[in-house]
Amino acid sequence: MRFVRVLTFVLSVAGTAGAVVHCGLIAGEPAAPSAEGGADDGATLAALIADAGICASPSGIAVCGGPHHCFPDGGALCEECSLESSEMFTDAYSLGLCLTQKISGLPGECWDDCVYVQLIDPRVLASVPFEVGPLFAANGGGDRVRYADYSPWTGDALPPIPSCVIQGGAQGCGGSCPACAPDRTCTGRSPLHPIGLCVPTIGHGCSSKEACPSGQACFAWKTDADAQADVGFDYAFCLPTQECESAAKMPGGGYCTNPQP
Repeated sequence: MRFVRVLTFVLSVAGTAGAVVHCGLIAGEPAAPSAEGGADDGATLAALIADAGICASPSGIAVCGGPHHCFPDGGALCEECSLESSEMFTDAYSLGLCLTQKISGLPGECWDDCVYVQLIDPRVLASVPFEVGPLFAANGGGDRVRYADYSPWTGDALPPIPSCVIQGGAQGCGGSCPACAPDRTCTGRSPLHPIGLCVPTIGHGCSSKEACPSGQACFAWKTDADAQADVGFDYAFCLPTQECESAAKMPGGGYCTNPQP
């Protein structure tokens, strides 16, 4: 199945002032049902999360619908359900993500410590915080989740980074490793690839039918056979040839090719 790299939708949610960009999303605080606000807001939010049980993550990200019929009437943790914006998931056990002040869709690649989820359209992978992976899996949606290297969700946590150094010129990243250059994004970490890779934030992508500019080659993460076609077709990056060859030797491996149109 083909997955497109750029989201074709933007979910606009008010009240995100002061939030910080994380994992391709705006991460702020979910709304709490307090007319005046104040010191009890944190306790109220904690109580809401506890009451939600399997329907919410420890930080308050929540799902809607699914086999546990999460948030059928909405609420402070679920102001809007993504199922309301999609006709792609319509069976009785369809699972959606609650769109609150904490979640607002933005185009872009998955940053460090993220996963991809089929959110609005099965053909489109939305970048979301890593905690959405186990949340979706616990609610019957694990088959709609992929790690940042496009490998299928297994439920495994991200392993410790053995070293930030990749021999040969590619820049490893993630966790406490040095930040990528301003024009690079750290992505790709998964159980298969414990180290992330700094890739161009904006630049020339590549595929089996789209060549890289002169002096560059096409890098794709090595993953399982079922996902490899998607990676090679839709989620590869042009890197300087020496850097590409270095990245292919990183833990977990990758492919460095020079496709011709």
